[in-house]
Amino acid sequence: MDYIKEVIKTNGLTPSKKWNVSNLADRTNNKLEYNAFFKLYSKYVHPSSWIVNSYDHETDNPVFKNIFLLQGQHYASCITNLISKHIGEQNMT
Repeated sequence: MDYIKEVIKTNGLTPSKKWNVSNLADRTNNKLEYNAFFKLYSKYVHPSSWIVNSYDHETDNPVFKNIFLLQGQHYASCITNLISKHIGEQNMT
């Protein structure tokens, strides 16, 4: 923590609070995706209550697995497109 405080002080930065995912979604034009998937993602990241309070067929569901696979493919495509764009911009300068 001391190191972080020193970096902030040395660089004249202003400390801020933790990022709010909803706010980040708004700022990056991803509010629709946030509204559609955040609750599902949250259940998988913090699964204890869901697993304890649900039946196996609810948590081990092929529909959820397909959603994660499709979203994973989508995110991978977005990342590779961003990398390609960045590399292209680097080559142009």
